Amino acid sequence: MTGKPEWLTLSIELISHPNQRYTDFLEQYPKLASRLPNTQIASCLGITPEFLSKIRGEKSSK
Repeated sequence: MTGKPEWLTLSIELISHPNQRYTDFLEQYPKLASRLPNTQIASCLGITPEFLSKIRGEKSSK
């Protein structure tokens, strides 16, 4: 077991760039993005919570 919830086994793990993994996550699970803590989302995407915050900041400034 990888520590990730079974219901959140995503194909996004195969994509190399973290920004794209986050974009895909938002497209596939738009409601979860606002319901899960950043630590869980970051863990599922294979990135740190700090890097997730950076990605979110970049997306909001566009």
